[in-house]
Amino acid sequence: MHRLIFMIFAVMFTALSPAIALVLQEKPAVGEVALVLSKPWRGTAGEIAVRANAPEVSPVQPPLGVFVKLDSSETIDRLFDSGAWVVVNGEKVLELCAY
Repeated sequence: MHRLIFMIFAVMFTALSPAIALVLQEKPAVGEVALVLSKPWRGTAGEIAVRANAPEVSPVQPPLGVFVKLDSSETIDRLFDSGAWVVVNGEKVLELCAY
C-alpha cells in the first residue's frame, strides 16, 4: 500500500514539475515574448491581449493562452488588470515545445 501511494506522489510530482517551473520563473522583460494564460471563466486570452493593448505574435488564437510581445514595462500590469491569470516567459515555453 505504501509503495502505491509513493508511486502516485512520484508521478504527480513528475507531471507537475515543468508547470511549477514555468510559473515560478522570473517575469519576461520588455521586448520579449510572453505567454498569457486566461482564467477559464473570464473570457479568452485573445480578448485580454486586446484589452491590454498587447500585440499578439502568433497566428493561432487558442482560447486560454496567447503569445504577446511586451512593448513596455507596464504591459504586464495591463495584462493582469485585464484578467490574465498567469504571464510567463513565452520564449522558454516555445523552447520546451520545440523538443
